[in-house]
Amino acid sequence: MKYLLTCLWLAVAVASSSQLQIVQPVVSEFQFSPDLLKRVGVISSYENYNVIVEIEVTGTEGVCLLLKSPLLNLKKGYNDIGQFKAAFDISYSENSSARFIRTHNALPSGLFSLCYSIRSIGEGAVSLKECQEIKSERDMILDLVFPNNHDTIIVDRPILSWIHSSPFSDLINGQSFNLRLVEINSGQSSEQAIAENTPIIYLTNIRSHSVSFPVTVEPLKKGGHYSWNVDFVDQGTVKVRTETWDFYIETDLTEAPLKYVVLGRNVTPDIYRVVDKRVYFSLNESLIDASRLQVQIYDSKGKSLVAENQSEVSNEVISVGVNQFEFDTSPFKLKKGFYTMRVTNARNDKYVLMLDVQ
Repeated sequence: MKYLLTCLWLAVAVASSSQLQIVQPVVSEFQFSPDLLKRVGVISSYENYNVIVEIEVTGTEGVCLLLKSPLLNLKKGYNDIGQFKAAFDISYSENSSARFIRTHNALPSGLFSLCYSIRSIGEGAVSLKECQEIKSERDMILDLVFPNNHDTIIVDRPILSWIHSSPFSDLINGQSFNLRLVEINSGQSSEQAIAENTPIIYLTNIRSHSVSFPVTVEPLKKGGHYSWNVDFVDQGTVKVRTETWDFYIETDLTEAPLKYVVLGRNVTPDIYRVVDKRVYFSLNESLIDASRLQVQIYDSKGKSLVAENQSEVSNEVISVGVNQFEFDTSPFKLKKGFYTMRVTNARNDKYVLMLDVQ
């Protein structure tokens, strides 16, 4: 992944008055933590000079982050504010850019303003403010996940999922996905079908990385051949489009459910059909202690579910053979629908499986 940072100022910028000078820290879009922002330099012309420092980050959604120092006593000469043993008040706003910064200590794509304000206290108080702009741009990678290209699947109402290079589930205002799915007619390529045929599904303003098959749409045909793709939309403009993939629906959908499916560390291209409220799985590793496997269940919206009458997620994994395990979903009272199961081992390796509860 490539990153492009456009800074509309010199790498080290200086603002000054007769008493104070500000020396900006060097920041980048992918290293943007409060600790780094506090590494501003202040040059004072006086000894024991009392000041308050404020740092404000603003984007298209308004103020994202505000840091305010307590009263600081500057020495004469250069002062590294980040070295002061003083607790800054740190306030994040509720907009999506602020949540991105707080979660990842990085900037999402967009135009941002970084302002440093210093004001002295007492007689002849001085106030100094300097702002600069940061344009953060990320090369987008957008890939389909399931159904896999040229695959044959055994469900006629599949969950459609994809990934993109920005941190998962973090979209700022004005960003979303479009999805289209069409049937491929005889003699058509998947690209021709997606360009020419009327969509069976066309969804816009999607704010997640997967969608359940709409209940208002008829199930896909047994033996049918389909193509689909996804757009990333920013402020009403399509910025990136995935490749167009095709898949088939199995002609016999009465196939027995998978058993002892091998879990992968990424989203598996298979959907496990849960029978009798139990999941049978194995892991691609050896010497596994079932008592040290942690299991979490998430609903279609990504919400972690809690087992009934338990304050924490159930961990009832039973070893039924060499690298073969059984997990009972009964305590979760799962209703009909699609879920994600995540298994974590003692080394904190995570394995993921998509569940279809009938």
